[in-house]
Amino acid sequence: MAERGPRWSRRQFLAACGATPFGGCGSVLPGNDSESAWVTVQRDPGHTGFLPDADRSARDAPAEWDLETDRDGLFHRRPVFADGTLFVASDGELYAVDAEAGSVAWTRQRKTTNADGERVPFHVGELATDGDCVFVAWSLSGANDVLAAYPVDGGETQWEFETNTNVGAVLPVADTLYLVATLPEGQRLVALDPATGQTRWQSRVDVATHPPLAYADGTLFSGRYRDEQESFTGTWVLQAFDADGGERRWKRDVTGYGVGTGDRLARFFGLGGGEPNLTAADGRVYFGTGPAELYALDAADGTVRWSYALEEGNTSTGHAPVVDDDTVYVANLSTVTALDAATGTQRWQYEDARIPFDDPQRYPVLVGDTLLVPEQVTWLALDAATGEERFRYGPYGDGLVGPAPLVVDGVLYTPVGDSVYAFAVPELFRDSE
Repeated sequence: MAERGPRWSRRQFLAACGATPFGGCGSVLPGNDSESAWVTVQRDPGHTGFLPDADRSARDAPAEWDLETDRDGLFHRRPVFADGTLFVASDGELYAVDAEAGSVAWTRQRKTTNADGERVPFHVGELATDGDCVFVAWSLSGANDVLAAYPVDGGETQWEFETNTNVGAVLPVADTLYLVATLPEGQRLVALDPATGQTRWQSRVDVATHPPLAYADGTLFSGRYRDEQESFTGTWVLQAFDADGGERRWKRDVTGYGVGTGDRLARFFGLGGGEPNLTAADGRVYFGTGPAELYALDAADGTVRWSYALEEGNTSTGHAPVVDDDTVYVANLSTVTALDAATGTQRWQYEDARIPFDDPQRYPVLVGDTLLVPEQVTWLALDAATGEERFRYGPYGDGLVGPAPLVVDGVLYTPVGDSVYAFAVPELFRDSE
């Protein structure tokens, strides 16, 4: 069967004919040590959540700002950042926000007309950027779903790639854009040229509707939980694929706890609960298996290197491990735990976290030597070496804290409700005592 291709814009037609458009997608991504880009959730293709060399001059970072909008719905939970621009989205709308001024630089809308003549917005799925384009997965009840590429400078749509149903994951790596989506041929892992949207290869993949997708050292990792019986124990399936050609390198079944109440609520509200958050770094793949365990697998062959029992009674699979050079950090309802990355041995545990039960998908980040954890209404900052509390910061009064913090050039950005906030947190960059 022929591979599905994109719809081309005038810009792409000119490029194919040899003319030069005003820039375009497909440049090599900034390195993982770059402080000026945040290409996907938890910053990099491995989802490490680690910003290693935070600029301590950011103590004098730009003034704080907040951007209020007149929209009715909530902003997408996972913003991205490139070229001085913060990208946030909601149903039917993509916002490009000037990071210095705190003003909307440009917007794009995605709506359709239903049988009653009403304008209906597309749901927004994943956001990602390669530094030249921002990629947005738009969905409309499992039909007419597309992945669209928009130049970060606000130019016309670069290209669109159509799928049968939701684009479940989008991940830019170097000069390739990877996604998981349902095509006429079935569920596929697809590699696209980010400049043109043309398919380079596709591979059959057994994953969930909203699968995780992580990358490290030439390998892509994805997975799912088999919950046909809706039981509290089941099988977690992890898979690894060659990033160059899509061949499956290994598949590993891990028996563990199943989907808990928090994840069922997350699924009900469309937040993608019930699937593992994958982090890939330094030859290992880390993922949480429901209420009580964190696993580390060998990235080369899927062998289980170690597992760690987390807080009993937790009903979330929203563990989003953060990994630095030798430590894994995981936030888990009332506890935050640091483990030796090689052995799984506990280094410290903080026991007064306030992560909401009904919102398991929380994404901590490690900024220099400070671990920043989004709680219900505050940011919790812990010393990464000792687990000691450095501070709690609640900038919104009783307002909810956004679950996916983004830190670029010393400023923390987060969407909260129908607003976007930016503020400098000098304490993040102070010298350890």
